[in-house]
Formats: sequence, C-alpha cells, structure tokens
Amino acid sequence: MDIVIPLFDRFEPLDAIGPYEILAYVPGATVRFVAAEPGLVQDVLGSMPVHVPTSYSEVESRDVLLVPGGGSFRTMVGDPALLDWVRRIHTGSVAKAPAEVLERARTLG
Repeated sequence: MDIVIPLFDRFEPLDAIGPYEILAYVPGATVRFVAAEPGLVQDVLGSMPVHVPTSYSEVESRDVLLVPGGGSFRTMVGDPALLDWVRRIHTGSVAKAPAEVLERARTLG
C-alpha cells in the first residue's frame, strides 16, 4: 500500500508525523512525504525540519493520500499546481472529489 503525505512549510507536526508513525507500521505499507519542491520543509515550531526527497509532481499514483491540517493548510490548498496534482492522481468517478474538498476547505477558511 502506497501512502503519500504532502508537506508544506509550517506544517503541524502532529498532523503529519503522528499518522506517518502509525501508518509506517502497517504490514506492506510504504509511507512517503512529498512537497512542492524537494528539500527541507519546516514545521510550524521551526524546530523539526523534514527532508522531503520527492516533489508531488513526481508522484503519479497512490493508494492513500493523507493531507495534514494545520495553520498553513490554507497556503497549501491555495496552490493550483497541488490541486491539479490531486486531480491527476485520483482516477475514476472520484476524480474531482478530493481536489474539490481541498478547494472548499480553502474558501471556508
């Protein structure tokens, strides 16, 4: 099972690292972080930079997409490239649903 967690600057550690730790123990699961650009992504506290080796545009598929919340979530969902990527990696009848949820979250604040 391929689980992808997109990170963004000033992410909430508990929202991303907590699920990562639990899901990484699932037999057969691979959990990976992605970001807009490879490199260090800083948490909201500024004390836990995470090295993310893969940009989300490099990911063509996944089994699970886990989008962490947090104060900077609005910045992430305001990124048109991210929304396009979410649409692209979802197939079938739910192709637009995840991106629409992200867009709705951005507009509701």
